[in-house]
Amino acid sequence: MKKLRKIRDGRTAAVLFCLCWAAYFTSYIGRLNYSSAMTAMIQEEILTKSQAGFISMTYFFAYGIGQLCNGLLGDRIHPGKMIVTGLSVAALMNLFMGFTGRFVLMAVIWGINGYAQAMIWPPIIRIFAEMLDRERKMKYCVDIVSSQVVGTLASYLIAAGVMWLLGWKAVFAAAAVCLGAMALTFTIGFGKV
Repeated sequence: MKKLRKIRDGRTAAVLFCLCWAAYFTSYIGRLNYSSAMTAMIQEEILTKSQAGFISMTYFFAYGIGQLCNGLLGDRIHPGKMIVTGLSVAALMNLFMGFTGRFVLMAVIWGINGYAQAMIWPPIIRIFAEMLDRERKMKYCVDIVSSQVVGTLASYLIAAGVMWLLGWKAVFAAAAVCLGAMALTFTIGFGKV
């Protein structure tokens, strides 16, 4: 396992924090959008209420398993690659979700999205643990929690606006664009850091 280099420069550490914050923030856009689209999908009779609930359960089950597995894998795999993979796979699954109307396929796709989303948090914590000094590590571990709050609000606002303008399928396409753009941004930014 290759060790990550320590960052001594405060500006570089701040850039690293912003990248990790943005990655986790963006993950919420591709995670909570299903909750926003679910009502429209039920109203349009794409899904029944029980099917919609099952898809949510599949996501959380896969996410939980992913947190456990990816927490262990995160010690062996480069964290930057894990984050980019998680964002990229989540982008693809969100894109696919908008193109299917079949319950079983939606459950599989959203389960894969759940597992991919679980590839983001453990490597962020490893990055902070290995690359930052003690003071910054503690501060950034607390500060990154704001990405969850802001990401939740942004997810619901984006989903509501997109659904109002273009319908529920576009909610998943919008999330895919955000996740894909963040994967590219993280690849470039983390490479420079």
